[in-house]
Amino acid sequence: MSLGLSWIFRSAATSKLKLLWSKPVRNTFASVASGPPCSRLTLVRGLGMARTGSINTAMLGAAGEHYVMCQLLRRGMIAAIAPAGAPDVDIIVSDREGHSLAAVQVKARQNTNGKSGWPLNRKHEGIIRSSLFYAFVDFGKTLTDPPRCWIVPSSVVAEAITDSHKSWLSMPGHSGRVHQDNDMRSFLHDYSHQGLDRPAGWLSQFLERWDTILAGA
Repeated sequence: MSLGLSWIFRSAATSKLKLLWSKPVRNTFASVASGPPCSRLTLVRGLGMARTGSINTAMLGAAGEHYVMCQLLRRGMIAAIAPAGAPDVDIIVSDREGHSLAAVQVKARQNTNGKSGWPLNRKHEGIIRSSLFYAFVDFGKTLTDPPRCWIVPSSVVAEAITDSHKSWLSMPGHSGRVHQDNDMRSFLHDYSHQGLDRPAGWLSQFLERWDTILAGA
């Protein structure tokens, strides 16, 4: 790996680590470290759970990024968390020689289905680059469920959410009211309820397609 590329990866990992190592997280580690062994065993769960018992989305997002990075490294690619604040990129990916570069944006959720996929934003309609991919992670319902991940080109994502939003705007809302435009978008397993030609199973072509990330770079 070239010196410049090596510096990028080191800087990326360091800046993202500083963001995650926030004061509340540091305080939690300090209090648990002095507690009984059972409290240490539940540390990760405690950090990822809100007071209501729901999973903290920030921690779930971090879990998704590290899961994706792990899968890339296992397959012989060089991968690192992007610097905090890097636009549209969560993970930087390269081959071992540094000849090919790609970017991955990670979206992680639990137990997605046809009508509860991954939330996106209006801006994602315009993010289209040949070297940018989305990694849509589903961690399942419980901690014992195996994660699944769909590797989708940014152009496919942009087209899907654009078509979906247009269809939603054209359909009557509650009590026949007209839907009002907004910035919310959703990337779903099934768009058939919106009359689109993306039925349940259309995402199967992208399931675990890690090989496509550097194929076109």
